[in-house]
Amino acid sequence: MFLREKSILDFSEGDLVARLLSPDWHYRIVNIAGMPLNPVHFEEVSLSGVPHKEDRGDVDILLYNPARPQHSVAIEVKRVKFGSEGIATLRPNKVHELAKGVEQANRLARIGFSQVYFYAFVMVDSRAQKAGQNTYAGTSMEAKELIRRFTDEAFYKLDKRVGMYCCEFTQSQDFAPLGAGDSTGI
Repeated sequence: MFLREKSILDFSEGDLVARLLSPDWHYRIVNIAGMPLNPVHFEEVSLSGVPHKEDRGDVDILLYNPARPQHSVAIEVKRVKFGSEGIATLRPNKVHELAKGVEQANRLARIGFSQVYFYAFVMVDSRAQKAGQNTYAGTSMEAKELIRRFTDEAFYKLDKRVGMYCCEFTQSQDFAPLGAGDSTGI
């Protein structure tokens, strides 16, 4: 099957974060109770200045209100990818990244941000399975259950101060990623 548009799976983590922080999407990921209203945001903020070497790394998304910097919010982002083969075999790519994300989010909580979140984004390119059908269907129920098991396992390893947000982005038609035809929600 010939596909004209780039796959949603081709987004790097940084590209995905930048796109989700654009005016079209940001309210969906930075509008959680307790987060600053109309926050200033930064991407991939280095933690090179923190005192303990084991706490160094970066913050994928840093939200803050300049008048209240003590209420800064740190967000760690990881992706799980379902391409054609992963959908057929129920073996997504990057599932191991969830464990790494838990470790990084827990580190952000230790540093002392006022709020810390771990965002697990499930990226699905189901265009080949749909064979040109006009459908917005995402992953199968079996795949959703598999992802739920992985995300539940991650959730229970998070520090109690870390919140978790899971979202599925499905490219079910041959449109540009994160445009028409995408569905969200897990």
